[in-house]
Amino acid sequence: MSNYKDEVNKLLRLESNKGCAECDQRAPLWASVTLGVFLCTRCASVHRHVSKPVTFVRSCTLDEWTEEQLRKMQSMGNVKSRELYEAKMPRNVVRPGRDATFQQVETFVRQKYEHKLWMKKEEPKIQSKTQPVPKTNLLSFEVEQVAPAPKPVIQKSKNDVTEWLRTEPQTKPVQPKKELPSLEDFFAEQNQDDLFNMVKTTKNQNIMNLFEKPAPVRVAW
Repeated sequence: MSNYKDEVNKLLRLESNKGCAECDQRAPLWASVTLGVFLCTRCASVHRHVSKPVTFVRSCTLDEWTEEQLRKMQSMGNVKSRELYEAKMPRNVVRPGRDATFQQVETFVRQKYEHKLWMKKEEPKIQSKTQPVPKTNLLSFEVEQVAPAPKPVIQKSKNDVTEWLRTEPQTKPVQPKKELPSLEDFFAEQNQDDLFNMVKTTKNQNIMNLFEKPAPVRVAW
């Protein structure tokens, strides 16, 4: 952008951006456009040593900036960055000062941005339980349901009842079943010759022996 320097100078004049984001050294002239923080020369060299996807350093006076990089700096800044990446930093962790070595600053930067040890976790969004209102069609209409009319009850007079009884077919009474005779009574009523001839046609010798006539008994005088 052509006027990026004016916008960057406005950000540097803010009280929250007048010190380095890592060591608080005054008058930073460098910035990490991926993290949205301003840095001093020493800390900027440390950020350059870290992997590029984590932090990408640009000069506030020499390099050309894109509109996206400028918006990142405007949306973040040093104060918001510390609130995000140092939210859970223990009290025993000492921020690197002006006299800190390169290795000490690098360890601090990697723990802070690369490993995100103290980063504030975003709270899960609670979905609303309200159900969406269904869309209605202005041309739609409801048809009123009408209950069916009850059937009329016809009261019959005595003459009608009498006529109905005359014309209504009468059910026949149930005749009691006759009991079958026993086997002894059946054979007693039948002629022995007829039974023998009937059984003879079955050709069953066992049954024929039952009806075979006994031989006459001869008595000697």
